[in-house]
Amino acid sequence: ETGTIPPEGFYAAKITLADDYFDKELYDQALRNYRLADQYIDMKKPLAYFRYAVTLNEMGNTTEASDKLVFLINNSGNFPGYEEVVNYLCDILRSIGEYEKTIKFMKRLPAEYQDDEYWQKLAQDYLISGDVENGKYALMRIVEKDYETLTRLGQLQYETGEYERAKYTFSQLVERNKNCLLYTSDA
Repeated sequence: ETGTIPPEGFYAAKITLADDYFDKELYDQALRNYRLADQYIDMKKPLAYFRYAVTLNEMGNTTEASDKLVFLINNSGNFPGYEEVVNYLCDILRSIGEYEKTIKFMKRLPAEYQDDEYWQKLAQDYLISGDVENGKYALMRIVEKDYETLTRLGQLQYETGEYERAKYTFSQLVERNKNCLLYTSDA
């Protein structure tokens, strides 16, 4: 026995150490260790790959982080934590104004992740990118529509000439808020 650690053991220890620093939000130390083990962080360890990308982003390396996340999503399939990875990437893309890419990745989330929050974010992405029709569709998919959502949907329906739908949407808004309506009279 030579007393040396085989390379696989050394790099596995570096990944474990990086993960520990990550958990403590010591991203500079985490990044140093992730970089040392870079060649051993692969698709077999999607969580470590994700943490590496988050660390890069936290340290200001947004482009490198988003590139790693895109690679992970494109090459790993659906794994535990997939939704978190996609949402994190989409938050990065939104922060740099890449709404069309954001939409592309949001649409890759399986149906079980497509809840009201998903549809709300997707609607906003579509509307910011100028796609009113898909923005309306996403707003309509929201099950528990709040005041703001109903108002926005009604406005979009009216602006695009869907007067009957707008009338129905606004009637839902009135029905939900009839106790808050103020009646004024000029008499």
